[in-house]
Amino acid sequence: MNSFTQSIMDAFNGAIKATGTFPAAILNAFAFAIVTMIRIQLDWPQQEAYNFLFNCLHWSFALGAIVSMALIVFAQSRYKNNRAFITANILGVAIAVITLLILYFFGELQTGNGETRYSVISNLAAARVSAAILISFLLFVIAAGYPRDKSDFSRSFFMTHKAFFIAIIYGIVIMAGVSGVAGAVQALLYNEMSEKVYMYIATLTGFLAFTIFLGYFPEFKKGINDDHRETAQKQPRYIEVLFVYIMIPIMLALTIVLFLWAGRTIFTGTWPSFVRLAGIATSYSFAGLWLHIMVTHHKSGLAKFYRRFYPFAALIILAFEAGALVSQINKFGVKFAEYSFALVWVVAVISAILLLVLRAKSHIPITAMICVAAVISVLPLVGYHALPVASQVDRLEKLLIEENMLENGQMVPAAKEPELSVRESITDAVFYIAYAENPKLPEWFDTELTALSNTDTFKEK
Repeated sequence: MNSFTQSIMDAFNGAIKATGTFPAAILNAFAFAIVTMIRIQLDWPQQEAYNFLFNCLHWSFALGAIVSMALIVFAQSRYKNNRAFITANILGVAIAVITLLILYFFGELQTGNGETRYSVISNLAAARVSAAILISFLLFVIAAGYPRDKSDFSRSFFMTHKAFFIAIIYGIVIMAGVSGVAGAVQALLYNEMSEKVYMYIATLTGFLAFTIFLGYFPEFKKGINDDHRETAQKQPRYIEVLFVYIMIPIMLALTIVLFLWAGRTIFTGTWPSFVRLAGIATSYSFAGLWLHIMVTHHKSGLAKFYRRFYPFAALIILAFEAGALVSQINKFGVKFAEYSFALVWVVAVISAILLLVLRAKSHIPITAMICVAAVISVLPLVGYHALPVASQVDRLEKLLIEENMLENGQMVPAAKEPELSVRESITDAVFYIAYAENPKLPEWFDTELTALSNTDTFKEK
């Protein structure tokens, strides 16, 4: 058997082995696939009554699968007894069930009006589950980097990428092959075959790809030295070339461009839109951090230079972006874009400082900080859903008071038409607040202000 055939057999053997290594994760993924196929089978009129339940099930099983991965690896890598492994699997299933109950009873949001009214999962509930999934995945990467004498965060991080792309490649090939066979059957033997067959194939392929992903990882049991770990963690030569001789020069060239662009912007005073600035800074910060982690153990001079250079460059670019952020908040208050970028900015700045001080040892603290930021973003009062609304309410209240349109806790018509800039600011704040999801509003705010033309409050007296 040649090496190519052997690698294929290893991938499928690993997928089979994953059912015993990650049973709770596989069970959650299988349940996710079953729910997906039920939704495929039911057309929309029949599915509508169960749509909210199906969404709850999907989110719950997705979280259960990722949480189970983290719990199982943590239990196996740190405890020799089988009790920890069983407990981790039970907890993984239990978390999925608890999440389902919480979403079903507390995550519902009614949308639409009259006969078109229906239930959906609120954006906040979905965001909180998403944050839990992100945190669980990062904890899985941390747990997979143990023990320290055999691995670390950067090696575990690359191994996870490697497993993911191998699973994706196998999944694409399987999907293409089986779909081709199904297409031949439809064209030559059974013309009336439903298009849903391809959806079923895609669902089952996704489940199989997930098992291949889990099956690629080495044995994490404490006291067992799996030779596959070294292979899984090792970067092939072509990957090293990609990182060092292609991606690092690209990042360095991009850094120079950003420096020149920042200098021109400051010199000319022509600032681009805030959304564009935030997108550039966010992309550069996280792409640079990702590459920094990937080349942690590279010995080439270019990789060493990049590891020293990137944190300084990131701090300079982020300092430039800070002025734009402060100016934007002073002008428009905090909205979702400003809130998101402020959170990213704090994480990126602290990450750059940690990279300068701790170098490779900074990866786990940076990951922990990202987890904390994810939690903060969905908390009451300070989350993405609450703080921007509070900021816009405060902004609107100040504008109304300045125009004598808020007296004794009640909105009153303006004595004279406000200036255009004031009207624009009021409209901007009102629309943001009015269309926020379940906002906490002061008593004086008219919740029907979704169209200023329908209210007398902002009309000329």
